[in-house]
Amino acid sequence: MKSADPYYQFRHERQQAGLEGPNLEDSRREEIEEIAGKVTRDSIQKFDDFQFHVSSQTKSGHFYAVNLAPPTCCCNCLDFPRIWFCKHIGAIYHHFPHLRPRGSVPAATPVPSQSDTRPDKPEAAAKDYHSMIQDVGLLSNRLISEGANQQEPTQAAVDAVRSVKASLTAAIASAKGSTPLPPKEKIAPNQHFWTETAETMGMKKPSKRHKLPEEEGLTEKAIGAAKGKRH
Repeated sequence: MKSADPYYQFRHERQQAGLEGPNLEDSRREEIEEIAGKVTRDSIQKFDDFQFHVSSQTKSGHFYAVNLAPPTCCCNCLDFPRIWFCKHIGAIYHHFPHLRPRGSVPAATPVPSQSDTRPDKPEAAAKDYHSMIQDVGLLSNRLISEGANQQEPTQAAVDAVRSVKASLTAAIASAKGSTPLPPKEKIAPNQHFWTETAETMGMKKPSKRHKLPEEEGLTEKAIGAAKGKRH
């Protein structure tokens, strides 16, 4: 925890600064809210303002138990632990909006675009941008001059430089209007054709291994002879 917590805190700060891509939790919540709106009202069985059963959309006769009791609500589906939210809870909030916690943003609420979050004065932002570029250049020259005499840099210094390199690469790509990551490749879902996959990869069924003379009867010597047929 001592090493992991600072690392993820650092990643979180970089994400808020726009250097680690979009907020995956917010984007996942938006997807769930959109899917939850398609769950019908008759799929929800209400016991009180906290206890609900939501019928599964894929398994006939199966339902998920939802408990909205504070301080945190929960659902026993497999998707809930990812971001502590799922379509079953979202469906309840959709059909019973008065139960939605304060501060929670429903799917119908528009998310501000990047153009809405830009500074009111582009000239000031551009000035700060060029000023920061100059500071980066000065700091880079200082690091080169001071690091030339340092034969064995600390691991913290190496990690910091690696992070700065990645950030600058992303900034250069953004300035060019591109992204440092390649376009997302669409991969077909696994069809579980194990035989065809093994043949394509050149895998052959291994031959049966023959036991050495000294390996015969080891199990019987260790635990005794088995009574009856055992598979």
